[in-house]
Amino acid sequence: MGVKATPLPERMAPGPVELIHGPATTFNMEENLRSSRFTDLSILCGEYTFYVHKVIVTKACKYFKNLLDEACKDQVLELGTTKIDDEPAMVARLIHFLYTGNYPKTHVAHTGVKSFIPLPDTYVVAGREDLLHASMYAMGVKYGVKDLAFTAAEAFRRLGPGNGKIFESNDWPDLSAFIYNSTPVKDRHLRNIVVRQFQWALHHDRSLLDMDKLEKLLNEIPSLAFDLATIPLTKDTYKCSGCSHWQHALTLRCEHKERHKANDNECFKLGLKEQECFKCHKVAVFSKK
Repeated sequence: MGVKATPLPERMAPGPVELIHGPATTFNMEENLRSSRFTDLSILCGEYTFYVHKVIVTKACKYFKNLLDEACKDQVLELGTTKIDDEPAMVARLIHFLYTGNYPKTHVAHTGVKSFIPLPDTYVVAGREDLLHASMYAMGVKYGVKDLAFTAAEAFRRLGPGNGKIFESNDWPDLSAFIYNSTPVKDRHLRNIVVRQFQWALHHDRSLLDMDKLEKLLNEIPSLAFDLATIPLTKDTYKCSGCSHWQHALTLRCEHKERHKANDNECFKLGLKEQECFKCHKVAVFSKK
């Protein structure tokens, strides 16, 4: 004699749904990262292949979400392979972040990579951690992973954005050029950290600067020269009304700039303080209180 199933009501009763809990389980994202089991997308990058789960990489990455959405529109429902032309070590860190919410500073070993070989790493050498974080910020911007961009910018900032520390390495022209060449013009987060460094050195300790290198850099990156000439010195910070995150004034971009022909900091003086928060990604009112 079979068991007769009771039909579900057409409408649930109003109010909270009572859940029946089973044994506690944990879903270890890092284990999924280190295993190629049940993966359904292969990412070709140079001589390496990364095996990932679509449901994971599309959740926080706009690039992969759009890629698979377009495949569905074109009825390519079984898209199983895609190609990325970027530094394999940086792509490995991008994937690592999509699974775990962090990225390693040292060599990346990924069991989904062909032959299980750790990726070559041209970024992490003595004194180049700043370039690593700047590179990961650029990856976050390029692939539409806002949390990665925020994490990398905060890591870059914690290295010591003030008091001319950027000039402790002789590679500061390369770092400055990389940041300006790898970020959109309107993306001010890392660019303004560089501007603040130069402002501090120019006004407090010019001995930190090699003027010949600076002249060459400004000739190669005119937008940096323009920023140094137009962005005023300021130490103002503003607090997001949504998540209470404090942001430096230079990292806030006013949407009304074209309307009143003022620079970003003037916008705040005029009371136009509704901005997108770099941390919570919501448009909120920023205040100095």
